[in-house]
Amino acid sequence: MAVPYSPTLKIKSALLKQQKEQWQKRFLWRSILLTSLVSSLLAITIIPQGKIKHPNQVQIKGTELVTNSTIYRLLNVPYSQFIWQIPTHRLSQNLESIPAIADVKISKKIFPPLLQIFIEERNPVALAVSQSTSDWGFLDAEGILLDPQYYEPNRGKILVSQLKVINFDPSYASLWSEIYSLVKSNPNIRVKEVQWDKSGNLYLKTDLGKVYLGSDSSRLPEQFAAIANLKNLPKYLNPSEIHYIDLTNPDRYSIQKYSQK
Repeated sequence: MAVPYSPTLKIKSALLKQQKEQWQKRFLWRSILLTSLVSSLLAITIIPQGKIKHPNQVQIKGTELVTNSTIYRLLNVPYSQFIWQIPTHRLSQNLESIPAIADVKISKKIFPPLLQIFIEERNPVALAVSQSTSDWGFLDAEGILLDPQYYEPNRGKILVSQLKVINFDPSYASLWSEIYSLVKSNPNIRVKEVQWDKSGNLYLKTDLGKVYLGSDSSRLPEQFAAIANLKNLPKYLNPSEIHYIDLTNPDRYSIQKYSQK
C-alpha cells in the first residue's frame, strides 16, 4: 500500500537537515577557535624562550679533527636572536670558507631552541712542507692544502702517515691525486717522500732509495710498476750506495751511485 504524500513530513525533514548543518558549522568554528586559542597560548609560552642565547644551544656533530673553538669562531652566531631569524645559509658559507671542512648542513630545532651543525671534514693524508719557507700544512687526497691552524697540535687524531710532500704547489693538485692513488694501490712500495724541484721534476723517496721520475707524468703507472719490479734490488746493492734510480724511462732504468772518494 503506497504511503500518501505529506508536505508536513517533507518540511520537517528539511528543517532537521538544516539544523544538522548549522550544528556542524558551529562545531567547526568552535574547533577552529579552540585550536587558535591553544596555539596562541603555546606561542606565548614558547616565543620568549625561542632564542639562541648561548653557545651550548649550538650542537656540533661530525668533527674529529677541526676544533670546536674554530667552528664557534667561524660560525659567528648572532646570539639573542630568535631561532627562525638566524641565517643558516650564511653560517654554512662561513664554515665552508676553510678548506678543512668539505660540507656543512645546519638544521633548526624550535623547542627547545637549538642549532644543529653537521660537519663533513676533509681527511689529511700527508704532511706538506716547503723547503724554502719552512711552512707546513696537511694535504688531502685531492691535493687541497689544509692549514694546521684549524687543528689542535695535541689533538692526537691527525694520524697522517709518515708520507711527506716537499715543495707542493696547488698547480700539482691533480698530479698529486694520481700519485697518492698509486701509493695507496701499491702498498708493497713504501713511499716516504714526494718531492718536486724548482723545474717541476718529480722525485720519490722509497725504501729502495731516491727515485727520479722526471717532469713527464704521462707514464706514472708504468713507473710505479717498475719500482715494484725492483723490490729485490737491496739483495744486490745497498740502498746507501744509491744516489738515485732514474726511471724517467720505465722500460729501462739506470742507477746513479754516489761517487767513491
